[in-house]
Amino acid sequence: MKRRAPILLAGVLLLTLVTSTSAQQHWRVRGGTTQVSFHETRLAGLGMELIDVRETGEQVSPMEGAYAFEITEESKLECTVENGIFVEWRGGEIAHEGGFSFAVDGIPRGIEAFTIVPRDRGGPSDLFVGEAGRDSAVAFELDMPMIQFDRSRALLTVGCMDLRISRDLALELGRPELEGQLIGMMSTMASVIWSGGNPDDDDWRSPLGEGVVDLAISNFELLTMLGRQGNFPNGVNGLSMSTTICNVGTADADWLAPMDTRHPMIVMSVYRVHEGRFEQIGVSGVKHGFFATNQACASCDHPGTSQRLGPGCSDTYSVSNNGDRTWLAPRSEVQAFKGTWECLGSYFADGRPDCIRRNFGDGLDPVQNRIVVRDEDLAAASEAYFYEAYYIAYQDDLRDNNITYRAMTPTWNSGTQQWRFNDQSSIRQGPAIFAWGQRQQIAEPRVAGDIILAVQTTDLGAGQHRYDYALYNFDQSPGTESLSIPVESGITVSSSGFRDVDDNPSNDWEVRREVGRLRWVSKPKPNQNPLGYATCFNFWFEADASPKETRASIGLHQSTKPSKLHADTFGPSALKPGKLR
Repeated sequence: MKRRAPILLAGVLLLTLVTSTSAQQHWRVRGGTTQVSFHETRLAGLGMELIDVRETGEQVSPMEGAYAFEITEESKLECTVENGIFVEWRGGEIAHEGGFSFAVDGIPRGIEAFTIVPRDRGGPSDLFVGEAGRDSAVAFELDMPMIQFDRSRALLTVGCMDLRISRDLALELGRPELEGQLIGMMSTMASVIWSGGNPDDDDWRSPLGEGVVDLAISNFELLTMLGRQGNFPNGVNGLSMSTTICNVGTADADWLAPMDTRHPMIVMSVYRVHEGRFEQIGVSGVKHGFFATNQACASCDHPGTSQRLGPGCSDTYSVSNNGDRTWLAPRSEVQAFKGTWECLGSYFADGRPDCIRRNFGDGLDPVQNRIVVRDEDLAAASEAYFYEAYYIAYQDDLRDNNITYRAMTPTWNSGTQQWRFNDQSSIRQGPAIFAWGQRQQIAEPRVAGDIILAVQTTDLGAGQHRYDYALYNFDQSPGTESLSIPVESGITVSSSGFRDVDDNPSNDWEVRREVGRLRWVSKPKPNQNPLGYATCFNFWFEADASPKETRASIGLHQSTKPSKLHADTFGPSALKPGKLR
């Protein structure tokens, strides 16, 4: 899947990056606020309950269910920056007033005057949570921090870190199986002062306005259950995952936060192969990005700022970050092919005709807007499971590397009341539908986004054959509303069906036997259900005819030109020369 506009012209002048001579500076934390949120569903499954929180600060940054703690003046954490960019930790710690307590198997355990500490002089991920008076003990591990140094405001942000139970704490509690369990998210917004180094260190990060932006997913992992409703095996789960994007292009990518429209977006999905069919079983809302960390995925020799992702630089969102409903909104607001989002009248604006943010995802149940998946779809004896991450950005010039998938196996743990997901393959480029079927075909003409039709045929014996189709909309807008497969008169069709990702039968597409074809079509309003981007629908039937090369017709939603696309596939009737149905 590629944008069909030309990307590079012959003879384009290559950029030469010239940087000024720089020297390192040292900065020390002197105050600020740390915010912590907890995944209460996960805590309950682990036999833990949050019983007391002793807040000492006020929330300063949007974050779901956050408690705030004041950073004390005794904090001594130091970091090194160069060209205005974080380089490494130098030592020390961030100290806090207040704390919180859990009851673990009914026994209280308090975390008092907690600290954030780097293990050694090292990179951004070498952080843990300690406790006052316990110099060698580690209470929690901190994973995937988003670090932003803002010299103009003397502010260091260490944001959206996954909070995981440490080995030390798990052993102390007599529960070694708790080691590594994700229980929340932590973010620090610290004021800093210059403590040494070259006072004339230069921040030369001017924008790169020439070249191309090419966003490629370099990693995604850790599919995790954050929220849950109901009892197994009839419950519903809210999942999330971590994602890392790399700018492999030659120009900066805009990376602003809502309500500015110039920010990246992420959609996440879960699929299975069940009874021979490739089915989508989980969809998320849109994760709206809000700042770039500019860590190295290649050279990263011209890193951007928190509002720009530089060439060769990466940005990682943790599991908790991608599952924080502060930044999750409906898919319907995004035009995937153009990579755009409209803030006017948006979910964040509470539907009002302006770009003022009023909705921060408060008051949601444990699963809403996350990747919503039912127990029954995870517990079935399926042949394979997959999960998928897909980045959408208006500047992205090459679109066939911004979506990836991998195989996994779900396992229900009755002791923790949680699903566990074990990766079974490395990352594979492209949408997950590429993992299934005898043929996958991108529909033509490719004028306003891509739609993929995959097919699998099965010989049932006694002259009967089953035809299974999966129709996946990658980025076509405004979506599709019909699928037609050539079926000549005289062929007997039976056992036809349709499946979408929701459990609402009132919006299922209707199947019709028409002259020369079998056709599925979306119902009219109010039960209209067009196939939107990053979504897959299933269609199937049995026929007393063997598979032949044929051509499917895909009807587009609303008054678009062309009104139909076509895709080569297999069916019970060969397409007659010169015919498009």
